[in-house]
Amino acid sequence: MASYSGKAVVTSAKITFAGTAYDCKSIPSGIPETCEPPNVTVLTDTEQRFESAAVTEDGEIQAVVAGSHPALNAVGALTISLTVSVAGATATSSDVSVGDCIVTGVEPSTIEAGGDRVLTWTVTFKPNGSRT
Repeated sequence: MASYSGKAVVTSAKITFAGTAYDCKSIPSGIPETCEPPNVTVLTDTEQRFESAAVTEDGEIQAVVAGSHPALNAVGALTISLTVSVAGATATSSDVSVGDCIVTGVEPSTIEAGGDRVLTWTVTFKPNGSRT
């Protein structure tokens, strides 16, 4: 994603999963990544030592979607689409292609007593590591 120097405001967010677009109420702005540093401690060391990992892993992505949701165990390509305006300037669109994912969780969200009372679902996507 682009780096912003001013106040960035997301004016719209959606995800597209397996060719179907879903309206988002909440979504990460990118792909979380983790790594497992290998333990290189030897018998003569007095504390554990680690080296940087050669392999990274794309973390799970949770999206709060309104209305319909993808089915549990569904597999398909996931794209995060954001429309962002920086310091009141003209909004620009930004897409993040996550690659193929599997839906590992679908949970009903809490419906607030006030506000618009939209029916939402928290959907968890697990990337399979096919991002290019």
